Amino acid sequence: MILLKKTVKYFFLFSIFVFNLFKTTSCMQIVSGGADKVIRVWDVQKGKESAILRGHGKAVCSLSFSLNGKVLASGSADGRIRIWDIETGETKIIKGHRDGVGFVSLSPCGRMVASACGRSLDKTLIIWDVRSGRKLKNLTGHTKQITGVSFGPFGKKIASSSYDKTIRIWDVASGKCEKVLKGHTDWVTAVSFGPFGKKVVSGGVHPDHTVRVWDVASEKCESVLTGHSLGVSSVAFSPSGKKIVSSSFFGCSVIMWDVKDGEKCLVSSEEGPVSQVSFSPCGREIAFGLQKSTCGEVVIRDTRTGKLLQTLKAAYGFEINALVFGPVKVNKEKEARLEFLMKQGRGKIKELFYSAALQSNDSKK
Repeated sequence: MILLKKTVKYFFLFSIFVFNLFKTTSCMQIVSGGADKVIRVWDVQKGKESAILRGHGKAVCSLSFSLNGKVLASGSADGRIRIWDIETGETKIIKGHRDGVGFVSLSPCGRMVASACGRSLDKTLIIWDVRSGRKLKNLTGHTKQITGVSFGPFGKKIASSSYDKTIRIWDVASGKCEKVLKGHTDWVTAVSFGPFGKKVVSGGVHPDHTVRVWDVASEKCESVLTGHSLGVSSVAFSPSGKKIVSSSFFGCSVIMWDVKDGEKCLVSSEEGPVSQVSFSPCGREIAFGLQKSTCGEVVIRDTRTGKLLQTLKAAYGFEINALVFGPVKVNKEKEARLEFLMKQGRGKIKELFYSAALQSNDSKK
């Protein structure tokens, strides 16, 4: 009973604190990477780059933040994973794949990174220790190339998608495949865990250009969402888990869906191919990479109205392959209070605090 009272107390304090933090702080940092080999950190309010991270020898293919926003992982066609300190720009290299690294996903704590090559010759998903660069697990089971990787919100599960038409759910501790989700009639091209770990969303290539929502426990497909005219290139849950956004590269479209009823909340036809799509931490904006004839652009839209909020132009003629919103920046005083409250939780509770606060904020829209 005492532990329950403490849990309720900390949950209440943490939820109020994070809600107020998001209410007074703009979610205005975006990180993108593409064929020009660099990672660009964007200050959206100023409409320009605040930093450029250099080091990869070929195109940047994938990006992933840790929960606290202090660690960024990048995967590149040069066959290397780089771990970045986002504040200092310092980097360390992890290598071990036989080909270019197409997909990376950091665990919420930032201590592990999962990666996949994205080529048919290497069908293995690898978990690495971020600090040492040591390989922790080889996850084998997919029969064709892997097309997406996503850590679960508690760092205990990983979801992966593949051209073998399946989504696999892996146990991080044992390295074993726990579940195989089947239903797509063709290649599965994208996958993402929901914020509470109970659902995953996936996207398929043409002619199966559907977005599907899965219940992880039962392995059942809960929804089949149709709307894209061609294959789905990326998918993502909103912070509250109530919305999904998906993009179609060749279909030049972005659609936001209501998870509960499967209805379209927003349909945006763009002027060129659309790559990676991402929700902001507060759920009020979406951003995606748009490829035009002259340059790659980062486009930001309001999730409620679809209104264009900002366009950030990247390097001339270069395609944007990867994009992710950075977590909310706070001052040192607020960060200290946040870390204090996080330390009061035990196990999964501290992760649930964060997700519940995000849900509370998103529901106020």
